[in-house]
Amino acid sequence: MIFVPSFSTDPRLAPRPRLAAADQSSLADLHEVLARAEEAGVPPSSLLLSAMARRKPALVARARRTAEWALLLGESLGLPAVAQQAHDVALLADVGYLSLEPTLGTGPWAEWHARQASHDVLIGVASLVPVAPGVLTVAENFDGSGLPLGLSDEDIPLAARLARLVREFDEVSDGWWPGTVGPAVARACAHLVESAGTLVDPALVHAWLRLLDRHLSEGAA
Repeated sequence: MIFVPSFSTDPRLAPRPRLAAADQSSLADLHEVLARAEEAGVPPSSLLLSAMARRKPALVARARRTAEWALLLGESLGLPAVAQQAHDVALLADVGYLSLEPTLGTGPWAEWHARQASHDVLIGVASLVPVAPGVLTVAENFDGSGLPLGLSDEDIPLAARLARLVREFDEVSDGWWPGTVGPAVARACAHLVESAGTLVDPALVHAWLRLLDRHLSEGAA
């Protein structure tokens, strides 16, 4: 059973440690640009992705792939509203890098910082506020060992669980997409099975494998 939680007023989603002064300044500048764009009728999400494409093009390519996967997976569950939320979470999960120093690096600390920063970028844009909780929690582990809040199981927003699964698949499969050569698909699926109940939602793993099998069968037909 897929449980859809209500988390918008969960006290664990605030307050959080603040960004460093330099990052705070970058964030304020970014919010000002986004506000002006929204007033001019330019979708803030498009502006964010365009800026990301100039700074981190590989992240934007990953965002677009995983957003489509998240949408398909959510729709396969018969949850169109959640599917759209998951799409938006996957698409905007890494926009926080626009307000962070390029020297941030990698690893758990960098991921923690990216979650916080991405959340803070989105809550400064009225139309993107609903996406912020999912973006903040997209790196949580199903067993509660993730970050930044240590949420587990059904406490993790469903949109974030969906986005987390497809992001995990995309990373391990080296960005596989139907119609392309993908020798890492089997390895990625095995990784998800092994991670079910620890990193990712086991119910979603079963749904994902059914969806992927259907796409592979259609491609072979």
